[in-house]
Amino acid sequence: MDNPKHNLFYGTYHTPENSFISPIHETNEVIDRIGSGDAFMAGLIYGLISNEGGQEIINKATNSGYQKLFVKGDFGDGAL
Repeated sequence: MDNPKHNLFYGTYHTPENSFISPIHETNEVIDRIGSGDAFMAGLIYGLISNEGGQEIINKATNSGYQKLFVKGDFGDGAL
């Protein structure tokens, strides 16, 4: 049975040449979902401006959003 603290978190990144899928992160310990989308986008933008490869970009974005699930409030801890 599902519950409010359960989450599957992953991302996809598509370019004209390729599609990239992050690993799927699963948890039953979500503290706060608010801000996880913003953290995902921050990781995505950081990866893009750092000229990383597609897989690294989506992994960084997904990891950033996933880590935010364990931080209460609107702000993450700044870790990428």
